Amino acid sequence: MTQDGEQAAFLRKYLDGLGISEEEYWNTDVSEAYKKVLTVRKLYNSEKKKFTEENSAVTDPNALNSKFEDYWDSYRKSLLDKANIQSDLNPQ
Repeated sequence: MTQDGEQAAFLRKYLDGLGISEEEYWNTDVSEAYKKVLTVRKLYNSEKKKFTEENSAVTDPNALNSKFEDYWDSYRKSLLDKANIQSDLNPQ
């Protein structure tokens, strides 16, 4: 199952637990926050994929993850600085 498929299944299960339809969900304020999280997650995954490919010489997964998290923190801060905003959003 793809990540998008897993996310869709999670959303359906979540909505079932809330007892609301997908249409009701997307028409609430919660959907805006969810959309933002999905957008950040998509960027995070894209950057992680590129970083992993560019650092293929690093064979220790823990070291690679640690290096990526350092990179992500720096990258995210640079984007926020460029946009002149502050955020606590960290998709982990």
